[in-house]
Amino acid sequence: MFTGGNGAMQLSQEGDRTSVSIDTSKLRPPEKQYVADSFTIDTFIGHSDLYFGKKSPRDRNGDLLNCIAVRFSNKLLKDLVLKGHKDFYDPLLKEFPVSSDHRKQFGIVLEEQFPISQDSQHFVFANFLYAAHSADVGELMFYGISPAYIHHMLSGKPAVFAPDSNGVDGIITMIVPIDLLSYIYQIIIETKNEFR
Repeated sequence: MFTGGNGAMQLSQEGDRTSVSIDTSKLRPPEKQYVADSFTIDTFIGHSDLYFGKKSPRDRNGDLLNCIAVRFSNKLLKDLVLKGHKDFYDPLLKEFPVSSDHRKQFGIVLEEQFPISQDSQHFVFANFLYAAHSADVGELMFYGISPAYIHHMLSGKPAVFAPDSNGVDGIITMIVPIDLLSYIYQIIIETKNEFR
C-alpha cells in the first residue's frame, strides 16, 4: 500500500487500484479565463467535448465569434458532476429553471454555428472540475491532473511534468451568467444516457 502526494493532491494505491483525492482549498484558480454566453456538449465513446461559446451581438444565430471546447472524460462527468455536485446543481436548477427561451438563447448548434476560422477555435483537456457561484454569476474551474506526475509519485521513477505544478495544473476558468450555469448542468443531465 502507498499513500503520499502534495498539498493539493493525495494518492493512495492498494493492489491494482489507485485513488486520487484533491484538496480544493489548496488549488490556485486557473490563470486563463473565458467569458461564455452559450454552451453545448458533443459526446463520444469515453469522453465528451464541452463547448463554451461567444455569440455575435449582430446575429445570435450565426457563427460563434469564438469557442473553447474542453475535452472531459464521460466517467468523470458522471462521478464528479452528476454524483459529486448533486448538492450544488439541484438547488441551482430549482432556483433557475431552464425554459425554452434559455435553450434558444444559450444553445449552440455546432453544425451551423461552429466558427470557421481556426484562430477562433480552441481545444483543451481537463480531468477535474471545481464549480462555484454567487447570486448572478458562476465559475467552472477546469484542471488537469498529470498522469506522468501520478506515475512518478507511485513508482518513484522520473517523469516529465512542470516542477511547480504539483501534478494539478489550472487549465481555464469559464465565467458564465447564473442562468447559463443552470442550463449547462441541465444539458449535462439530459445527455447522461449518452455517456459511454
